[in-house]
Amino acid sequence: MSFTYATRLKPALVDLSFEITPGETVLVLGPSGSGKSTLTLCLDGLIPHLVEGDYVGQVVVAGLVVEDTPVHVLTQEAGLVFQDPDAQFCTLTVEDEIAFGLENLRHSSEDIEAAIDRALLSVGLAGYRRRHLATLSGGEKQRVALAAVLAMGPRLLVLDEPSANLDPRATAELFALLRGLAADQRHTTVIIEHKLDELMEWID
Repeated sequence: MSFTYATRLKPALVDLSFEITPGETVLVLGPSGSGKSTLTLCLDGLIPHLVEGDYVGQVVVAGLVVEDTPVHVLTQEAGLVFQDPDAQFCTLTVEDEIAFGLENLRHSSEDIEAAIDRALLSVGLAGYRRRHLATLSGGEKQRVALAAVLAMGPRLLVLDEPSANLDPRATAELFALLRGLAADQRHTTVIIEHKLDELMEWID
């Protein structure tokens, strides 16, 4: 596939073609401006549904043709975690943030409560339900952002430089968590990252 933003002359992606095996963890490398973040937007449907531009080809995620599938359906199959968790937070507390997507999909309150507990446990933040997001450290915020994505039950996890704003300790904690998620192979994972030393041992 290829994509050129409506406001630019030079394509962001040109003749890109690849397949990822379910359960695999893939690292995407490249210099700034090479199209890595554009790729993430193609995987979760923001391109072509919400971002204007010239879109050629076809992207298929979890058996769904992206351009033919509404974004709210794609978000249940492809979860995106940004560099800056504050940029994707929609609420003020941990439990509200994790519940937000599920409430919009009209899940039952019982299912939402269970999903919050499972998601927080999976990212090592059990007991954080009622914490205000503004009181959390950068690493804790990034884990809440990941928990909110995991609660939706996607088969594909996409992480766009998730450690970019974290200190070394928070980075190590996040990568240990991601390593565990990769090991259980319940998700297919695409990671954009520059801190390679902590990743190369376990990236497929």
